[in-house]
Amino acid sequence: RWTENNVVIFGWQGKMAAIVALDQMSRHIHRHDKKHPNESNSPSIPTQQQLDLIAYDIAKKLQHCHTKELSTGIIPLPMRIFGIMPLRHASTIQDLGIVQRDVESASALHDEM
Repeated sequence: RWTENNVVIFGWQGKMAAIVALDQMSRHIHRHDKKHPNESNSPSIPTQQQLDLIAYDIAKKLQHCHTKELSTGIIPLPMRIFGIMPLRHASTIQDLGIVQRDVESASALHDEM
């Protein structure tokens, strides 16, 4: 069983793939659920809240472990945007500050190129 504490994903590509699957694709799947958004129609599919916790943890690890790739443009801008979406969905002041700084950094990097 996946939890935010036992997921190990190597490389920025693996973290990005996990974020897209857990944060974006799961939202598409759960969008069609008839129940409350934090409940699942299928016992084999975790709730969106459970998936959000894992995606959030991975997004934080991406920010922490791959600063070089983020600051030099190795991670393409569209992927970078997906990488901060779990932080945006968390909607805390601290996380929104991280999102804002990341967007400003990406914009500055884009202007340099």
